[in-house]
Amino acid sequence: MENKELIAHCKEKAMAWLAPSYDSATQTEVKTMLDNPDKTELIEAFYKDLEFGTGGLRGIMGTGSNRMNIYTVGAATQGLANYLNKCFAGKQPSVVVGHDCRNNSRKFAEITADVFSANGIKVYLFEDMRPTPEISFAIRHLGCQSGVMVTASHNPKEYNGYKAYWEDGAQVLAPHDTAIIDEVNKIKSAADIKFAGDKSLITILGKEMDDEYLRCVKTISIDPQVIARQKDLKIVYTPIHRNTVLYDVIKEEQAGLVSVDKYPFSFTVFASHAYTVGIGVGSHYDIGIYLFCQFNGECQRFCIFGVGRNYCGEVSATYHLLFYAMYILETPKAERLRNKHHTCSVNRSVHYLKVFLTRDDLRVDGNGFYATQVFVVHFFA
Repeated sequence: MENKELIAHCKEKAMAWLAPSYDSATQTEVKTMLDNPDKTELIEAFYKDLEFGTGGLRGIMGTGSNRMNIYTVGAATQGLANYLNKCFAGKQPSVVVGHDCRNNSRKFAEITADVFSANGIKVYLFEDMRPTPEISFAIRHLGCQSGVMVTASHNPKEYNGYKAYWEDGAQVLAPHDTAIIDEVNKIKSAADIKFAGDKSLITILGKEMDDEYLRCVKTISIDPQVIARQKDLKIVYTPIHRNTVLYDVIKEEQAGLVSVDKYPFSFTVFASHAYTVGIGVGSHYDIGIYLFCQFNGECQRFCIFGVGRNYCGEVSATYHLLFYAMYILETPKAERLRNKHHTCSVNRSVHYLKVFLTRDDLRVDGNGFYATQVFVVHFFA
C-alpha cells in the first residue's frame, strides 16, 4: 500500500472514532492525530485492528483500533459474550475476571465485567490483582464457562493484554478459539458493544477464594513431610510488578514452607537479568546459601537459581518440567496425582503448576550448593 493510500485508509478508520458512541476524550485524541501534519501516530494507531488471536489480545495502550483501550477490550468481550450465549443457550453462563497491576488493568477488568453482565452473563470479579493460575482455579472451582485475565505478563510497561479461558481453566483451544475470533470480528464499532453493566450480576471475589485456592493446593501436596523437614532453607523470592499473592503463599508455614526472608528490594527484570539480580541481592544482604525464585508479572512463569557462597546456578524451565515429570512418575505417593490429573497438560506456560521448593534434592558442597533436582510438588485441583 502506497503511503498516501495508507494515510487515507487510516484517516477513514479514525473518522469513525469521532462518532457519538466514543467518549469525548477519545474523540479529542483522534482529532489531534488527524490534525497533526506528522501522520506517524495516526498510522500506528489505525493502520489495522488489534487482532484477537488464540491467545486473546496484546498491544500498546492508547487510542486507536490497533491499541489496547476500553473499546478494543469491549469488542473482545462482546464477541466472547456472544459466543458464550450461543454455546450455552438455555442457561446463564458465568465467567471469572482477574487482572495484574499494570496501568489500566483494573479499568479493563471492570469494563470486561460490565460488558459480560450487560449481556446477561454472571461475573465473578476479583477485588484486586491476582496471579493467573488463581483465575484458572476459580473458573473450575466455581463451575464457570469462561474467564478473562487482563495482563501483558512481563512485556514493557506500555503494553497490556487480555487472555481468554474456557471452562477447563486453560486458554481457549479449537474449536472454540476460531469461533470466538469470528464473533469478535463481527464487532465493527463501539455502538455494537453493550457497556452498561448489570451490577446485580457481578460478584466480587476476595480472601475466601484465596483461602479455598490455597486449601486445595495443600491437599494435593505429594510429600508434605519433605518440605516440613527443611526448616533452614532460605528463599529469596520476587514477583515482577509486585503481584505478591504467591509471596503470601510461600510464607505460610501451614502451606509447607519454612523460613522466607523478605528484603526491601524491587525490580522489573526477568530471565536473562535474573542471574545478576540473584547474586546481587544475596551479596548485598549477606544471606549466604539460598534459592532465588522469580516469577513473571502474572505468576505463571518462573526461574530459579541456587546461590552459594561462590556459586550461582540456574535451573532452566525445561529442567523444571523434566524433574517434575520424573518425580510424578517415580514417586509412589504421587499415584493419586497421576490418576486425578492425567488429562492436564504440562507445558511451559505452567498454568496448573504451583511451585514449592525443597532441599532434599539439592547437593551441598563446601562452596555452596547446586540444584540436581528441584521439582514442583503442588498441582492444581
